[in-house]
Amino acid sequence: MPDLPAQRPTWAEINLDNLTHNFCVTKAALGVGVAIMPAVKADAYGHGAIECARAFETAGAEWFGVALPEEGFRLRNAGITAPILCLGGFWEGQEESIIAHRLTPVVFRLDILDRLNQAARTAGLVVDYHLKVDTGMGRLGVPHADLGGFLDAVARFGSVQMDGIMTHLASADNRDKSQFTRIPTFARKPGKARRSAIWPVARRDRRFNRAFGLAAGDVFANSDHALEDGPGGHSAWLRRNVRDLA
Repeated sequence: MPDLPAQRPTWAEINLDNLTHNFCVTKAALGVGVAIMPAVKADAYGHGAIECARAFETAGAEWFGVALPEEGFRLRNAGITAPILCLGGFWEGQEESIIAHRLTPVVFRLDILDRLNQAARTAGLVVDYHLKVDTGMGRLGVPHADLGGFLDAVARFGSVQMDGIMTHLASADNRDKSQFTRIPTFARKPGKARRSAIWPVARRDRRFNRAFGLAAGDVFANSDHALEDGPGGHSAWLRRNVRDLA
């Protein structure tokens, strides 16, 4: 019996011109004020994270999303300069590397935020993070019921600042959009009561973030399925998977 080849005799050819064309078409359809964050995790779903990120950055991508810090380190080492969001957060001991590589972590645990705060204080910096709130998916995020206590606890951290708030839609492909009325706005200003209200459709104005005490970031929830809801959707950002742009 002949030896089998070490790899399957299949391959994928990625046309970067087509990829960036689809990115630009999507951006134009969303309209002014909505940013696209290409999700290039898992080697851009097998498309080649570095090659895709370079093409997207040239085409005007404002952020990139990765699952793990290691994926963000690789992009930085390849020369990608746009902000990178670590959607899965980071593990204990990675906080110094997060800061050194200028990554923005998603945070949903106080102990992790404490470590980031300590590392930032040691470095003499104020480091941004994005807060993830679980609004029904049951995967990662601060449970909505625990949000008030979480916001009270983070007030003691002086070397980190919340630059954005995110969630995952529990059933983004459900055409019944009543779930959107259950997405709250999460915010707190020092000395003022916590506020939680119904999130208006297509809330994209940065004045909204400043009014609620955020830095310069955005509130975002949408992924690919939510794009079907039309220009602007329900948030300031769209997380767009590379596999759906190819």
